[in-house]
Amino acid sequence: MMAHGAMLWGAALYNNGVVPFKDPRFGEAYAPDGTPLRMVSVNKADPAKGELPSLDPLPRFEIGQPGNMLRIFERGGRFPPALPGTPQPLQEPGKPDKGLSPRGLGTLNRTDPVWLNLQKTRLLDPLLWMLGTNDHPGDYRSSGCTACHVLYANDRDPVHSGGLARHGNEGRSATGDPTIPKDERGHPVHHTLTSAIPTSQCIVCHIHPGTTVTNTYLGTLWWDNETEGERLYPKVQRNPTEEQRLEGLARNPEEAATRGLWSDYDFLKEVSAMNPTLEKVQFADFHGHGWLFRNVYKRDREGNLLDEHGAIVSPTDPERFRKAVHLKDIHLERGMHCVDCHFEQDSHGSGALHGSVRDAVEIACEDCHGSVRERAS
Repeated sequence: MMAHGAMLWGAALYNNGVVPFKDPRFGEAYAPDGTPLRMVSVNKADPAKGELPSLDPLPRFEIGQPGNMLRIFERGGRFPPALPGTPQPLQEPGKPDKGLSPRGLGTLNRTDPVWLNLQKTRLLDPLLWMLGTNDHPGDYRSSGCTACHVLYANDRDPVHSGGLARHGNEGRSATGDPTIPKDERGHPVHHTLTSAIPTSQCIVCHIHPGTTVTNTYLGTLWWDNETEGERLYPKVQRNPTEEQRLEGLARNPEEAATRGLWSDYDFLKEVSAMNPTLEKVQFADFHGHGWLFRNVYKRDREGNLLDEHGAIVSPTDPERFRKAVHLKDIHLERGMHCVDCHFEQDSHGSGALHGSVRDAVEIACEDCHGSVRERAS
């Protein structure tokens, strides 16, 4: 599943009204020469377990029927939508003015943007067929088996990275091999395979779209582009040229970054160093896709920080963020990482094709904690 990514393609197509079937039918797989492949289950698929019989490559986008319910592709009109107050005199009476072009499929606006966007992105970033982008702290990884089992320095927080924290967040090597430059980004800490994988390795991929389960596990959330903004935007508004925009968006597709200070790599990698001087937010040290992530703290309905006893922490207390409850997972608080629960059967899979993450995960809370009726197994 970490290679074919059917759960994302399936959700994007079904939730946008592009395909009528809820079970994913498309996944990413390639031959050695890059040819897209169809994947077929070696065993008879069991629908009760969420197993899929096969996954096909994405069809060419131009044959996709325009059906995205979130876009104005309703049938009826023949002309572009008119401006308010300026009706189109040639518009057919009683027909909606938001419709398809009279041109054929695959031309003008007669393709569905969901199909097109899936083809354009191809999910090179979070799936194991491709290398990581290796351009920001939190983006350093390899591909295939080594994406997980060869460790990179992505985060200086020891809670997230364990012993890797001392190696920084720029993907630099700490090996004794004299042929590997120590001042060059994008190298593993050591060229060895390991099963002792810290959470900082998992968050490199399990970060989309900034609110996923691994973000919840770490107690972080995508920054809102506003809080403490005076520290993260230039004093004078930046108006990038088109060339500068394209360069910035190639690294970080978020438009706000083209005007913010965090589009600069040297600024981004040291954002967490500002935490002691920030009043309202604390930033994480990983920046997948060039994004900023903030810690989430326990608060009351009025937004006041709360400590472990539920008492309000003064907003002027210099140790307010240490006293307030950081809402990371209890397992992380106790020093556990993702691999301490998700063993081989979860990470390597059972050999079956699944279209949902829940279907592929075997571990359950009851396995360790038991239930109201039975002890842990």
